[in-house]
Amino acid sequence: MRLWGPAVWLNGGRLNLAPAGSGQDVALTAASGSTDATFTYSGAATLDLAKGANTSLTLTLGNSAASESVLTRAGSGVLIVEPTNGTSPANLGAAERLFVNGGVPTHNGMVGASIVGRDSDDSGNTGDFLTYGANGFTVANYTDGLGGGADSIANLTATTATDNASVYALRVNSGVLLNVNVGKTLTVGDGTRPAGLMLNKTGKTTTVVSSGTLDFGTSEGIVLFNGINTGGAIQNHCLLVLGRPERHHFCRAPLRVPRSI
Repeated sequence: MRLWGPAVWLNGGRLNLAPAGSGQDVALTAASGSTDATFTYSGAATLDLAKGANTSLTLTLGNSAASESVLTRAGSGVLIVEPTNGTSPANLGAAERLFVNGGVPTHNGMVGASIVGRDSDDSGNTGDFLTYGANGFTVANYTDGLGGGADSIANLTATTATDNASVYALRVNSGVLLNVNVGKTLTVGDGTRPAGLMLNKTGKTTTVVSSGTLDFGTSEGIVLFNGINTGGAIQNHCLLVLGRPERHHFCRAPLRVPRSI
């Protein structure tokens, strides 16, 4: 079923796809009316995939004859892909799927940091970086800790202290203390593409980044928070250097901040 033929622009809103019925493999398309039609996101945009009682839901963006990716970013936009049944391999890329004609470029096993996933099937609505392949968007493969080098998608699940280090993207889990030692720098990003820092916080557990410098260099810095806050806080006691003067709240509209905080 084709939902929209011409180009689609999702500007800071929420697009919820929740087909009726049950027991069906539902396939939908959008922005597929012409080979040059695009699906553009800007602001803090959310795309919900909700199969409901159906067996599966697949949304394909763009025309099948598109010569390049039809998914485009406008300005400092962020796209949050939110499958209702979670981002686990059993669901995202399997029962709830999102495909893009023309593909989606990846680097170091990850799509651009402006496209992220939110797991609405867990109590914390935790966020994930994404990759793209034969099954559409799925969760990227992480490296545990900061030892994977400048090309790694680092995932911190335990309190960590570090001297100078470099990673491509950084995901900090709820309740984790990341201590960049005084006078040391943790560099996130490659200096060219947007760099992603994801701070997950659930319940009353505090996530803290403290002491030294966390630096995005010349990359655009995209800082993403999950939206669950029933007490406690995400605390930044370090110098956070953004490659461009902007950051994004994970669930709401972008927040403008100075270059350093």
